[in-house]
Amino acid sequence: MLCFVVLSAHDVEVEEGEDSVKLPFQTTGDLPADVQVSWRCFIGNGEDILNIFVYKNGEETRHDAYRERIRMENDMLRTGNLSLTLMNPRDEDMQTYRCIVKNKGGYFIRLKTVKLKRRSRNKDTGQTSLSLSMEGCLFVSIWLFCFCFVFFLVVCQFSRFLLVDCVWLCLIGCLSLVFCNWLFFSVWLCLVVCLSHF
Repeated sequence: MLCFVVLSAHDVEVEEGEDSVKLPFQTTGDLPADVQVSWRCFIGNGEDILNIFVYKNGEETRHDAYRERIRMENDMLRTGNLSLTLMNPRDEDMQTYRCIVKNKGGYFIRLKTVKLKRRSRNKDTGQTSLSLSMEGCLFVSIWLFCFCFVFFLVVCQFSRFLLVDCVWLCLIGCLSLVFCNWLFFSVWLCLVVCLSHF
């Protein structure tokens, strides 16, 4: 009897410098002892296919390029945890991987596809830049407001304006400058966020 179970592709992201990454595949436990479990790596668009791990008849076979860099879970047939751990992931490891489980007759009974990708840091960088820019903008605005308020107050006093008029003129002038400052920073932040996505 043919039993074909297809699971949707799963994307896994890994940051540069990480020691290992797990290609997850959890299926039902208590798999028959005579099943064949294999992990394949599809390089590029599938022009080259490497059998990086094969379990058959109780024996394991590993591709030479991955012999010391992959690890399978203990007692995987009983637990159904067919996840593969790839040690020291490299740029050339960012490929599509597929785990295939066949029964004794050679029919597929389980299948899982995992796409390994390098995690982009653009988003984190953009968020960090945005946070720092907002803090800087707030600091500059407060400093600018205080400086301009004192400056306008001194100028108005020398011009012999009434104190109430001086205060109002100072507030209007300072708020105008702060608004211009925020407008400038808003345009600059937009440019930073946009450029961070390229």
